[in-house]
Amino acid sequence: MIIPYLGTEKWIKSLGVPIVRPWNPWFVDNQVAGYQMAYATKGYSLTYATVKGAGHSLQLNKPKEASVLVDEWLTSHTYISDS
Repeated sequence: MIIPYLGTEKWIKSLGVPIVRPWNPWFVDNQVAGYQMAYATKGYSLTYATVKGAGHSLQLNKPKEASVLVDEWLTSHTYISDS
C-alpha cells in the first residue's frame, strides 16, 4: 500500500483496452509474489503487475521478483535483428 496504485488503475481504465486476463497471482519459488492483470487490443498489450512488499525500490527490496518480471517481459516480445 506504499505506492498509490489507484491512479495507475484509473489511467489504465481510461485507455479503454479490454481485459484479456483478470487479476491472478504470479509466483516466485512457489510463493505468491504479487498479482497481475492483462489487457490487449489490436496489436497492443499491457500487463499491470503488483509485487508484494516491494515499495518504491523494487530492484532493491525484491530483486528476485524484479528479475522474474523483466525476464517475462523480454520473453513475451519478438525482436528483429539486422544481423
